[in-house]
Amino acid sequence: METKEQRPFVMLCNNFIDAKYIMMGNNIIKLLESINNDDSLREVVKKCIANFDFTTELGIAISAGQNKPKNFVMPKENEKIVALCYLILQQIALNKIDYEAFTSKHFVYDGTINDIYKNFGHYFILPFRNAMLYLENAKNIQIDTNNDDENLNEDDEEHSVDSYVSRLDEICLDMERVVDSDYKIKEDKGNEIKFYNKALKEAIKLKNRTLIIAMAQVLLNEIGKIKSLRGIYDRLYEVWDEI
Repeated sequence: METKEQRPFVMLCNNFIDAKYIMMGNNIIKLLESINNDDSLREVVKKCIANFDFTTELGIAISAGQNKPKNFVMPKENEKIVALCYLILQQIALNKIDYEAFTSKHFVYDGTINDIYKNFGHYFILPFRNAMLYLENAKNIQIDTNNDDENLNEDDEEHSVDSYVSRLDEICLDMERVVDSDYKIKEDKGNEIKFYNKALKEAIKLKNRTLIIAMAQVLLNEIGKIKSLRGIYDRLYEVWDEI
């Protein structure tokens, strides 16, 4: 059974993020194929692009960054990130958007083209990958919570996490502080941890026990080998094990 890291979609995204693809060639097509060949990811994309106004959202993403260091600004909503990125990649694969022209115009943040591929991977592919996996996970959790064998109703579930809310809030806050202050944590790894940390905070606000457990598990996997986060790992594991 393949791990998360071995999934074609994740592996291809990581190669973009690591700037291993200097010449794009068919790699964007392969990335799209990895989605289209994955039933779960294809379902996520299908839901996200339904009724999505591509022209309007692309215009917003471009115009929003005209007076900022980043010339391409991602939407805040995960659903819009997935839809916008997927459709842009699709347009590139169909030669309706020129990749070189698009990235040269919107992903040259320092005035040179030296880091263009790194920028594209970090500011386009990374949020796309994270949003896709987050929505896929949320979709699976929703299916699980609809299981007829689930014994907790919504009121019971909310009550069961009340005693953990303050502890979890403190853990999330401390995690963000450590990630921001530890220069040894690579930027892309730090952004990934903060992404899942934000997702955990949203789950805490909803007092959704199942979602909290799932997001805590994701974070435990992400921070387990980071020395500066070891104490936070132990605290989060303790709550995750109790809840």
